[in-house]
Amino acid sequence: MRACRSLFVHHAAVVLVCVGLLGSCRTQEPEGRSSNSGTNDPREAESIVLSVEEESYTQADFSSYLAKTVGDEASELSEAVLSRLFDSFVEERLLLTEAWDWVDQLDPADRESLVSQGGGRLPEDRQLIEIWARILTKDITVAPEEISDYYEMHKRDFLKLARVRVSQILLSTEDKAVQALDMIKDSDESRFREVARQMSIGVEADKGGAMGVFELGQLPTEMETVIYALQEGEISRIVESAYGYHLFRLDTSYPPELVPEEEAVPEIEAKILEGKLQVQLSSHLVALKERLDWTMETRNLSFTYLRNGHE
Repeated sequence: MRACRSLFVHHAAVVLVCVGLLGSCRTQEPEGRSSNSGTNDPREAESIVLSVEEESYTQADFSSYLAKTVGDEASELSEAVLSRLFDSFVEERLLLTEAWDWVDQLDPADRESLVSQGGGRLPEDRQLIEIWARILTKDITVAPEEISDYYEMHKRDFLKLARVRVSQILLSTEDKAVQALDMIKDSDESRFREVARQMSIGVEADKGGAMGVFELGQLPTEMETVIYALQEGEISRIVESAYGYHLFRLDTSYPPELVPEEEAVPEIEAKILEGKLQVQLSSHLVALKERLDWTMETRNLSFTYLRNGHE
């Protein structure tokens, strides 16, 4: 039996992990009872669940696919999720069948080139699907005007929230915090850094207390309330938390800003390309399902197969 893991397509520096049209490797599990995806019955394990042309796949093949795709989580998945993963399993096997047909028709020179990609032998099934998916989508490109149009329509996605660069001195007791505050109030930044290195028990003490840059919502609310009320260079009052007693310094405040289009190009190009690749492969699979001779034997699955509501 030919076994492979989930489909991955790499095209123009974009990797489509677990291609959307084939389902997700780590699918969000909806509410509902879970079902055991495997079977302890040897006869059930050898029951055919899918036939594609001359090839047959058993429950054991699907169980192996699940193990490689979701690992130990397979036994906890609901029947709805297992059903969608089985759909992905089926569609990958259809692509794999077509890919092997392509290999069989290669001339000696191209076949030798393929063997060299496989390290001296024909590629494993997963690798072959990757190669075949790249071939199917090799002509897909993203035009500059598509990127500009996307940027104009989704500007809110490229708005950076207000950010702050923060430093702290963390003390184990309130008395020590009061002592440290007396040492740094009305002093400059270098004095704050010096006291942080000497007295702070925080992990950033060696860096003079520098914590880094944070967006609103990334720090605990009780800390943000104090920090965002500060002016640049100002030291906070003593703030108690589960970690100890904090003295914060607002080093720099960054207002909200829009990421320039030129900086957003790689991210936009990847998103547009991903969508095009999925549409192309989805369309190809529709035609492939009509061309190939294939049958699902869902009654032989170890769970109750639920048909996709979009079908």
